Amino acid sequence: MFPSSVSSEHAAVLATEQAGMTVLTEREAADRLRLSIVTMRRMRWAGSGPRFVRLSEKRIGYREADLNHWLEARTSKAS
Repeated sequence: MFPSSVSSEHAAVLATEQAGMTVLTEREAADRLRLSIVTMRRMRWAGSGPRFVRLSEKRIGYREADLNHWLEARTSKAS
């Protein structure tokens, strides 16, 4: 699947990224969605934002796949 020169750890990271499992920081996710961090936090507290990952007590992350899924769910065909 990957060249033999790629370490197994690096190969795992590449496979995870290819599967859409890349974890973005709160800032990166907000930038990707063109929203402010405050808006992201408000949506998270209200339960209306994308799924998130609690990386530590004070750190939140967002999987790229979850951001894409959230965007798809909010996409309409007509207004």
